[in-house]
Amino acid sequence: MTVLGRLRRKLWAWQLSRVSPQTLQALSHRALLAAFRRTLAQVPAYQELFAATGHAAREVTEVASFQRLAPLLEKDNTFQRFPLDRLTVPGVLTELASVLTSSGQGGRFAFGLSTHAMARRATEDIEFALQLNFGVDDRRTLLINCLPMGVHFAAGNCTVADVSVREDMALALLEKFRAQYEQFILVADPLFLKRLLDEARRRGFSFAGMRTHLVLGEETFGENFRSYVARALHMDPEAENHALLASSMGVGELGLNVFFETRAGIRLRRRAFREPALRAALLGRETPPEAVPLVFSYNPLQFFVEAVSPGSDGFGRLAVSTLSRQAPLPLLRYLTGDVVRVVEPALLSSWADRSRAPEAFPLPVVLIRGREADVVTASTHLSEVKDALYRDPELADQLSGAFRLTRGACTLDVQLQKFATATAEGLTAPLNALFAALLPGFSVRAWPYAQFPHGLELDYERKFKYLTAG
Repeated sequence: MTVLGRLRRKLWAWQLSRVSPQTLQALSHRALLAAFRRTLAQVPAYQELFAATGHAAREVTEVASFQRLAPLLEKDNTFQRFPLDRLTVPGVLTELASVLTSSGQGGRFAFGLSTHAMARRATEDIEFALQLNFGVDDRRTLLINCLPMGVHFAAGNCTVADVSVREDMALALLEKFRAQYEQFILVADPLFLKRLLDEARRRGFSFAGMRTHLVLGEETFGENFRSYVARALHMDPEAENHALLASSMGVGELGLNVFFETRAGIRLRRRAFREPALRAALLGRETPPEAVPLVFSYNPLQFFVEAVSPGSDGFGRLAVSTLSRQAPLPLLRYLTGDVVRVVEPALLSSWADRSRAPEAFPLPVVLIRGREADVVTASTHLSEVKDALYRDPELADQLSGAFRLTRGACTLDVQLQKFATATAEGLTAPLNALFAALLPGFSVRAWPYAQFPHGLELDYERKFKYLTAG
């Protein structure tokens, strides 16, 4: 770690604290219009897509006209329709440093491309984020990457260990190196983290006395789950000086860390989880605690974010535009398949005051509910079902976290964890009682680990399919 690197990170943090939200918004809007003109001039596929709208480029003069006239992009009309050389800036395919694939959850893949210059910048961005959130310049840090193989990142201000989805490797590192480092950062998805915690408990491994941060990606999680994990790690998820347990949302086509939680956002969400009035203000209606969306921030100089066709509650389809001049595959108004609400700064301030948490939010904030396709009933989202499993920590200890919800058959199949001490028969009644109000009319069936009828897909390398139509 260099002295120059430390100074640069401190300078970035100081500059960020000095820029007002209004100035950031103006800079973001200016960058968006520049990105539109640049993409239209350089990318053949976008030229064809925009021409099909019947409008002229000169009609796009400000953000409102861009949102009204620019086409919406998704996998079908980009990656499935055009070859890569028509989607990218000319000549850039010979300069690639890395390629990141999307999850392929729907059987269709998209790709995020990075040049060597972008890879060097990405390392600096990661180092800045690690210092800003975890103070790695000031504490010897071991970062253990438990994301599936193929997801890698580098940082010069801490030690990085790539173990993929091997809980035994991760625990071996924590056991052998706990005296060598002042803090640890685990990067994983929630379902694999549950497996790691189950294995730690089985081995008698304790996180007590260890400063262990968690960065969770791949899928959303709720506040019951955050409390469950915090309990296992002996941490307070709301304390300023404690370890951080935060969510990070990436999109393979756009980047690994498009949206991220901050301590202020976590505190706001947890207060909304506890307080029905604040929850209703966030969502525009009364909801169960598990329905509180993730409170995410993002860098408005890298991305422009909008909620397309929002409903009366302000939630709409998440569309993201890349603003970087160096983007080899620029995507404008790209639909990610998620549901979002973009929060105006004035409204955010009123929510923060109302929740007695008037912390500064220097970056824009969005509320992300989850995937568009994950609607279970008219009033229930899959994320609520997922988080309800962790209402009772002792019951959650017996479960793996995997389940399959079948809408047509109105069944919820829940898997016990591998070394559960309870029986499937003994858990059926408490599970049905747990979900009686959230899923009226559904029957809950508990399955031993090896007998779970959907278990062959649970390899932690692919996103687990929680919901089917029956």
